[in-house]
Amino acid sequence: LPQYFTYRDTHPASKQIGTCTMASVTEEARKKANLRMLQRTCDRNITDILASSTHVVLYQFAQAAWSKSDVEGSLFLTITKSTPEEGGMGYVVVILNRNYNHN
Repeated sequence: LPQYFTYRDTHPASKQIGTCTMASVTEEARKKANLRMLQRTCDRNITDILASSTHVVLYQFAQAAWSKSDVEGSLFLTITKSTPEEGGMGYVVVILNRNYNHN
């Protein structure tokens, strides 16, 4: 398979031809699938994913030392919509915990 493909804008006013990498297409599809999954399982008010990581481990700092928690999995930095009384928009960090059923 080629690593890129060429597309042509069919709009009559457009004269541009561009390229789009297959990686960007699959990343966009993955982002959309992750967004739908987060909306379905965590918070239906999530509107976008700003950043993500495939695997993180949460550590807690207590008594001048770090200790590993039981939370690890994929991390998403998301934007959520809320009511105007709550400020209209917010940011939420979600870790999909692979160790337990709660995130």
